[in-house]
Amino acid sequence: MTAPTEGGDTPQTLAEEVLFAALAQLFPGQPIRRALDFFSDLGGHSLFAARVISALRQDPRFAQASVADIYQNRRIGAIAESLQAGMVETAQAGPQRPF
Repeated sequence: MTAPTEGGDTPQTLAEEVLFAALAQLFPGQPIRRALDFFSDLGGHSLFAARVISALRQDPRFAQASVADIYQNRRIGAIAESLQAGMVETAQAGPQRPF
């Protein structure tokens, strides 16, 4: 797992590791902690939310991630939990067939 930015939390799950890395790119030097609100604490906005989701979707395990995950959860820890749950559900659903 990657080392946290000074004062930040250490990622504990795969979803946290990927999310924290994406957030560190957008908010360099800011500590990433589970309790922080994406918008009010980190200073995120809709464009940053879209950029985080785009970065997450680079990993096929998070292809289901959407901007709604950020808006509905807001806290970094809650966003990571939502992503982790979506990742597990996708894995349990089996292979997806293209249309």
